[in-house]
Amino acid sequence: MNLRKFIFLLSFSLIFAFNSLFGQSNANEYNFVSINEDITQSAITSIYKDAEGFIWITTYGDGIVRYNSVDFKSYNQGQNSDKKSLNSSIVFSIFQDSQKNIWVGTELGLNIYNNKLDKFENIDLDGKKQKFPIHAITEYDENTLLLGTHENGLYKLDKNTLKSKLIKYQETKPLKNLQINTIIKSSNGRFLIGTNHGLLTFDPYDEILQLAKFNTEKGYGTIEKSIESMVLGKDNSLWIGTSSSGLYKITNNNDLYFIEKFSITRKRILSIAEKTNGDILCGTENDGLFEINYKTKKIINYQQDKLNVKGIKSNSIWTVFTDDKNRIWLGYYNQGIDVHDDNYKKFNTIQSSLNFTNSLNKNSVTGIVKDKKGRFWISMFDGGVDVYDSEEKVFVSLFDQKNGISTGLDRLAIPTIFIDSNNNVWVGTWESGLFLLKNNSNKFVNINMSSENSVFKSNRIMSFDEDSNGTIWIGSFLGGLYSYDPNKGIFKHHDSSEFKKYNIDTSNIRKVLVDHEDNVWLGSRAGLFKVESFSNNTFKVRSLNKEMNTDFETNFNNSIIPSIVFSLFEDSKNNLWIGTLGDGLTKYSIEEKLFKRYDKNTGLIHETVFSITEDHNGAIWIGGNKGLTKLNTERNTFIDFSKKDGLLSNSFNYNAVYKDLNNVLYFGSSRGINYFNPDEISYNQEKPIVYLSNLRIYNDLIKPDEDQSPLKEVISKTKELVLNHSQRVFTIDYVGISYTRSENNKYAYFLEGYDNEWNYVETTRSATYKNIPAGDYTFMVKSSNNDGVWNNIPTTLKIKIQPAWWSTKIAITSYFLLLLLLGYFIYKFLITRIEEKRILQLERQEYKQFEALNAKKIQFFTNISHEFRTPLTLILTPLEDIIQNTKNKFPKEINEKHNIIFKNAKRLSRLINELMDFRKLQFNKMTINASQINIIPFIQEVVSHFEEEAFLKNIMLTVDYDQDDLMIWSDPSMLEKIIFNLLSNAFKATPIGGLITVHVNQSPVLIDLPLVNKNKPIEALEIIIRDTGLGIKAENLTKVFDRFYQADEMNEQYYGGTGIGLELVKNFVNLHKGKIVLTSEENVGTQFKIYFPLGYQHFKVADINNEDKKVINQFSESQNKDIEEFEPLLEEEYTSKKIVLIVEDNAELRSYIKNELISEYSIKEAENGLEGLEKASKYMPDIIITDVMMPIMDGFEFCLRVKSELKTSHIPILMVTAKGMQIDKVKGIDSGADVYLNKPFNMRVLKSHLNQLITSRQVLFDKYFNSVSTTINSDHTTSLDKEFMNNVLNYINENINDEKLNVENLAGELLLSRSKLYRKIKALTGDTANEFIRKIRLEKAKQLIETTEYTISEVCYKVGFSSPSYFTKCFKDYFGFLPTELRDNLK
Repeated sequence: MNLRKFIFLLSFSLIFAFNSLFGQSNANEYNFVSINEDITQSAITSIYKDAEGFIWITTYGDGIVRYNSVDFKSYNQGQNSDKKSLNSSIVFSIFQDSQKNIWVGTELGLNIYNNKLDKFENIDLDGKKQKFPIHAITEYDENTLLLGTHENGLYKLDKNTLKSKLIKYQETKPLKNLQINTIIKSSNGRFLIGTNHGLLTFDPYDEILQLAKFNTEKGYGTIEKSIESMVLGKDNSLWIGTSSSGLYKITNNNDLYFIEKFSITRKRILSIAEKTNGDILCGTENDGLFEINYKTKKIINYQQDKLNVKGIKSNSIWTVFTDDKNRIWLGYYNQGIDVHDDNYKKFNTIQSSLNFTNSLNKNSVTGIVKDKKGRFWISMFDGGVDVYDSEEKVFVSLFDQKNGISTGLDRLAIPTIFIDSNNNVWVGTWESGLFLLKNNSNKFVNINMSSENSVFKSNRIMSFDEDSNGTIWIGSFLGGLYSYDPNKGIFKHHDSSEFKKYNIDTSNIRKVLVDHEDNVWLGSRAGLFKVESFSNNTFKVRSLNKEMNTDFETNFNNSIIPSIVFSLFEDSKNNLWIGTLGDGLTKYSIEEKLFKRYDKNTGLIHETVFSITEDHNGAIWIGGNKGLTKLNTERNTFIDFSKKDGLLSNSFNYNAVYKDLNNVLYFGSSRGINYFNPDEISYNQEKPIVYLSNLRIYNDLIKPDEDQSPLKEVISKTKELVLNHSQRVFTIDYVGISYTRSENNKYAYFLEGYDNEWNYVETTRSATYKNIPAGDYTFMVKSSNNDGVWNNIPTTLKIKIQPAWWSTKIAITSYFLLLLLLGYFIYKFLITRIEEKRILQLERQEYKQFEALNAKKIQFFTNISHEFRTPLTLILTPLEDIIQNTKNKFPKEINEKHNIIFKNAKRLSRLINELMDFRKLQFNKMTINASQINIIPFIQEVVSHFEEEAFLKNIMLTVDYDQDDLMIWSDPSMLEKIIFNLLSNAFKATPIGGLITVHVNQSPVLIDLPLVNKNKPIEALEIIIRDTGLGIKAENLTKVFDRFYQADEMNEQYYGGTGIGLELVKNFVNLHKGKIVLTSEENVGTQFKIYFPLGYQHFKVADINNEDKKVINQFSESQNKDIEEFEPLLEEEYTSKKIVLIVEDNAELRSYIKNELISEYSIKEAENGLEGLEKASKYMPDIIITDVMMPIMDGFEFCLRVKSELKTSHIPILMVTAKGMQIDKVKGIDSGADVYLNKPFNMRVLKSHLNQLITSRQVLFDKYFNSVSTTINSDHTTSLDKEFMNNVLNYINENINDEKLNVENLAGELLLSRSKLYRKIKALTGDTANEFIRKIRLEKAKQLIETTEYTISEVCYKVGFSSPSYFTKCFKDYFGFLPTELRDNLK
């Protein structure tokens, strides 16, 4: 009995082991990927997908996790029994009813999900505080739920009132400790309930809970085993997982039930799911995953295998879930969640396996070719060559010399393999040259550098190709290019000069390609080369690096840096595709000779391209450094694939690519081979539904239950978002729900009303807008899945941006009303302003007219003043001569009349000067020339001029002062005019018998003088002029100093006349930084107080007269100085008269000056400047007297013209004019005048100036020309005179030894006539030209005698004398001693 039992158990074990082994052999069918290894370490109790596409994951201890295909969000038990959270983190079940409410059963009862606030709320059933675990939830009807609990039975719950009702068990024998694990509603409306007491049923019509019974062929059948899980299949078959009794299947056929049992495991079947094809998946506790084919009943068990990274991660699978896209979700006990997605595995694989000998020798595949027998020859870098029979699924390693295919290939490092048109196999090794296996041979022949008569320079063979003649072309590492002629059996190394010029004979050639025209293309580290062959066995090599890389930067030699070319491919359209290291992909049209680059700027993700091929549809497939890419050459679009799509690696080996006749592509990598038919690749067609996940304002996350939140519910449930003005910077997060490679989903968003076009943002899952204007907008967002399939139905959200309070309708209406009111006030204001402007314009016009009238007055007075000065000169000058000439004996009456005439002429002259001062003040040309004055005698001198008038009017005139010596710094001329004007007005206003006093003293108190110091009073001199005249009305006191103001009636006697005298007084006082104070009382008198600051610190440096400063040719305007100051500088007079040219347009004045000077000078006359210029050139006068204001040419221009002519530039000019302003004086001096004299002038002063100019000119030239100097440096000679005399001296000194040197030679050299040269030298030196030459010769001779050893005769000849005797005579006459005496004295 024991033996029989042992045999039975052994047989059972072998069968079970066989089944398990068979099942595991197919384990690679599923490719499970972990979605998040850190999601939880707790058991996954259920996985559920709701109507919106979210995956809900319940756990045993970590609450609930919601997964939106990218992000995870956790919901856990709140603190202190928070009603707004889960009541427990131990969650058993989750269910969504027909109203899309989500209900959750936990260890402590029932919870409902508030999708508006994204929170769970726990529910007290009937207000009971008692809590019990709920393991199963389903919908009884649209208003009622069925709740399955542990040890508390089955409940009905009214969803509206939350009142519950316990469903009692109707059998006679009560059920103890009833644990309901699962509830399913069958097709007939009954509810099937899986419990620890078996399968129960609940009929909603009679509401009876009882044991489920099924009418079978053998009678009523029941399942009374402990049930863990159930699922209702698409064919209405019921699958039941038990705790220890395996799997049951119940099917119904015409009201007859069939119960099948599958003893797949004795462990708990915790979860059951049905695939879309009807197959059943069972998750077990510690027994892995079972799959039952519903048709064949074949059972596969998937167990954890540490070597299978794509298999299940744990044998304890608590949850199995399949979604509508046939994805399989596995929830483990403590390994998180895995997902299998059919779209993950797009590619088949061939790999090396440690567990299976029938696999690749090594994974690093470097070459793939196929022979005529349909066998694959696969080269590996460290595994030799394997031959793979795809029909028999058998691998043969040729490294094993007993392989049965060939011998002799004993190398493992194989970079390349090739089969030619004759079915010969060529193998390139890394260090042993090449191996050749000829067709029908079973042994490889090795050809390398050591072979007899070898032409190879390298043993590293990198590439093979064949041309139409059968010639094999071979590329080597650092050994250049080789070829093999099959007819002659000869190898050739191509090292001719054509190859050497590009160093191809020693180049690293990674790829050799022969195109359709038998041109050989070489891809190397030195770039791309084309080799053309000709019939005479010659070649032409061409580099295409420049054409290929014109868009690249150059190196320091300004030459293009070539791309490193490692892969080449010619497509069906004869385009050459070039793969580079780091520079992407380039297409070259051989026919059009055009290059086109593909890189990241055009959408290619690869920097390095390892392998290239083409499928039957013309698409280019690229193996690069970031996976595999399909290029649609018609649309220039890319589809990218990576390891997540089933590739073994994201990087491939160089040129390890092959396409067979069935359009199957093979790509070799370091992990093996991926192969696929491009037409059979499954693409994900699921269109993502975009879900709005979060709202952020100024990057702060906004929640619906916060204060001042614009969200009343979560943003995904919000139909319209209203933001105020301060919330215009916002970000909306979103995610496209698609569970296949959702991280590769791409997005586009558009804000209607603001954006002009869609914003395509690749994988960015947020949209940010800043400072959006107020208005109504619609935010739209759409997504594409991992394979680029777009869902063009966007998710939308209406957004309303409220205006700021100042932009609301009420505010705008207020603005409008305010604007109207403002407009009214502006209108009133403008009307007023226009009226005021009109009045102001009238006033301005009146003022301009007044100013113009004043200007005309002043101009008239100025012109009259100029015109008056000439006749005044003719009155005052002769009259003064008559009065001062003691020789004249006139009667007393005549003398008194002369004095009256002279006095009034002087008064008239003073008035004219007053007008000129006023003119100067108007143009700010008046300057002060202060000097220290003893004020007492100065005022007494001024007052003395009024003594005769005071005597005649019987007016008492007194001068009072406190001390005899009182010094003040002042301009004497201005001070005189101040006192004179005030006294003149006092005499006008004071009646006969009146009193005028002048009081002078230093003020006993400090006086405020703002023009000196605004902050504190200073010491001052006080001058008071008081009269007993008529006085001034009080209302006129402030107008007295106004220009041209004249009072009515008697008051005009006081400040009448020109109306400018008192204005001048005030201005003169201001120039001294002082002030004038007027007080007056009608019929009592008037008093003027003048205050001058003491000292000179208040003056500018330029305002102070420096006594040490000597001014040449410039004289004071005052002509009251003693004439004796201008004495002649020479004691002797000239024996001949000097010529004086008088240029004056006034004939009387011109005649008067002529008559005064004719006794001493020869006089020439001219009426204007032009005539004067002609006569100056004609007569070469010794001096010129000219007026300024003349017709045709004025004096300034005349003076400039005289000084600019060489022959007249030396002539001194005395300018006599009525223009007395300082600017006119400066202009006269600048134009070349030597003296500037104002009219009226004193004749004696004029004569003194004439005498001084002539005498100083003679002294000047005597100083500089009575020597042998070769240059003139005087500052008192014009530049033309300097240049003239320097030319004369230079010429004489250069030709001094020429005895023929004379006036004619000198005149010819200087381009002057003899007479003009004579007059010029005579005027400048006082000597004739011959005398001047002789003086230079004699001075030079004296110098030579004193400084050299020449004999007297030699000296005579060297200075141009022809006779020593004549030389001695001239020397004696000039120096007063003989030349020999000078020589003797030197000894």
